[in-house]
Amino acid sequence: MFKFKPTTDKTLLVLIAITFLGGLLRFYHLSTNPPGLYVDEAGILYNAYSIAQTAKDEYGKFMPYWFESYHDFKPPVYIYLTAGLVKLFGLHDVLVRFPSAAAGTLSILLIYQLTLELCLLGKAQAHSQHLLPPQSTALITAFFFAISPWSLQFSRAGFEANLALAFILAATTLVLYSFRSGKHYYLPAGLLYLVSISTYHSARMFVPLLLLSFPIIFWREIKHRFKPLALAIAITALITLPVLPTLTDTQSLVRLSSNTYLASLPLGDAITQLGNDYLSHFDTNYLFFNGDQNGRHSVRYLGMLYYFDLPLIIIGLLTLITKFPSKPKFFLLTWLLLTPLPAAITKPNPHALRSLNILPAWIILSAIGLSVVLSFVQTRFRPRSVIRHTLYLILFLSLIYNFFLYLDEYWVRYPQITAPDWNNGYKQTVQTIKAFYGSYDTIYVHRDLPIDYLGLYLPIPPEEYQLIPQKYTNFTPPVDKFIFFDQAWTISPPPQGKILIVAPPWQKPKSLKDYRSIQMINGDDLFYIWEDRAGS
Repeated sequence: MFKFKPTTDKTLLVLIAITFLGGLLRFYHLSTNPPGLYVDEAGILYNAYSIAQTAKDEYGKFMPYWFESYHDFKPPVYIYLTAGLVKLFGLHDVLVRFPSAAAGTLSILLIYQLTLELCLLGKAQAHSQHLLPPQSTALITAFFFAISPWSLQFSRAGFEANLALAFILAATTLVLYSFRSGKHYYLPAGLLYLVSISTYHSARMFVPLLLLSFPIIFWREIKHRFKPLALAIAITALITLPVLPTLTDTQSLVRLSSNTYLASLPLGDAITQLGNDYLSHFDTNYLFFNGDQNGRHSVRYLGMLYYFDLPLIIIGLLTLITKFPSKPKFFLLTWLLLTPLPAAITKPNPHALRSLNILPAWIILSAIGLSVVLSFVQTRFRPRSVIRHTLYLILFLSLIYNFFLYLDEYWVRYPQITAPDWNNGYKQTVQTIKAFYGSYDTIYVHRDLPIDYLGLYLPIPPEEYQLIPQKYTNFTPPVDKFIFFDQAWTISPPPQGKILIVAPPWQKPKSLKDYRSIQMINGDDLFYIWEDRAGS
């Protein structure tokens, strides 16, 4: 049996403390920051609710592999995990974020073990004169991952990519451990890789490419363990056969076809564009200073990595290339170079979510860099040397400054400036509609309020919701009391009885004085709600 076992009790205690810190950063006020469920989260949560209640998705399909939502098709793993939580605990916003937060926390332990395997693989510990001991380097990696802005950003919302990354880390750790120890955990590793492919789209490209690199990098290990490895591959392949058609059908290509642009370009232009988009993921401005400008993907005013990571990654990369043995060196470089490919063939770029799998490589390189720096300081300066303590202080203050700068940005400014990105106010709008529901005969709702939010927060029972055709088009039919519209001035003639109108501010009649405003947390008006009467 695979044993996750740090070498000493002290190492274990430090690792537990790091994991606790990482968990706290990921779960603290998880339901309120980010400040709302964006449309993909709403789609995942309602499909999970529908599965939990009826074993059918929002379109009435029984236990599907692909889940249709917002003109897209989502892989199944995240939705089924969320459905289990909804079945146990009921319909709550936080449940759609729980799998991602848990995956981000678990990944701290996984990246610790992965780093340890890389340090031990190929007897990399023989180069200990340049590094701290393997366990210390692995602890630095775990700590850097625990506080990583990139990981925190995608651990605190319902991002399938973050869960897929955890599966990939677990599978890869099992493979490297098996290569090093001579034990055979190839089958569970293969199953975890398979699950990752069914969790997020980019894994369907990254995982096969990573596996194709294994015979090149680890040929000796594979040759000596060919029979158990071949058996694991055969069993995994047999398990894959039933879902193989779904991995390559039209539904699986919807996201790619809607986001890629290369097929429309001449070959030379397509190659140039692909190269530019690939290289954009290594741009220092994106990585260390401004990040992904999608408000759901970063805080925008800081990089995906910390400032201090830049010199440490340079040191770590030079150390990896010049001092590490070939196997861990080529493995980590292969991981680093392969991960931007799924993002590069789509748009826009750089894309922090689709290239999330690159994060472990950057974190490990940064940790190696700090390990080299600390080892240098320890060997060159006496324990009580003023220079030694000064260098420690500089490193500590740099880390603390970067960390608290990010925390201030994320917890103070970020919810305000990205409220529209997270559909903040949509829940409050539906809750207001729900409060008025019994007092009105007809409720007109502007299409800016997606129907999923009505489904979640009224809520609309799945048995009724599944019967609604054309949910995300301009032709959604009336549902119960609700009639969907595009322009408020087209609501004519009104039906008999009392009418409630929910519309964006720009559609409010200028003469209207009596209305209720639904505001986002930044104070901007999101929807106006007012009463009308038949024949008025």
